Amino acid sequence: MRLLQHLFSRFWPVAPQQAAPLTPELFDLERHSQALTEQRGLLGELQLLQLGHSLQQQAQRKGRYDGPAAEALIGIAYALEIHHGWDPLLVDAWLERLGLWDQEF
Repeated sequence: MRLLQHLFSRFWPVAPQQAAPLTPELFDLERHSQALTEQRGLLGELQLLQLGHSLQQQAQRKGRYDGPAAEALIGIAYALEIHHGWDPLLVDAWLERLGLWDQEF
């Protein structure tokens, strides 16, 4: 058996196995954690936008925003501004596109 291994090693030398680290480097963990935090923020923002869109569709079916839906949109707008860093002018333009400012309360 050793003779066969010796012959094979002459024709197909085996590269020395490099030990893979058992745990990622600390830098990689920090980058991964930062990426997760950013992804969580983006997903939260997307959920708020989807909720706003569904409230808009509901208002279009009814012909207007009712009180609770309007309050929910204002709350979403506040969260987008405060927690997700949206510019107040962008938030106002978003509410206008949803048609919230087109009606009186």
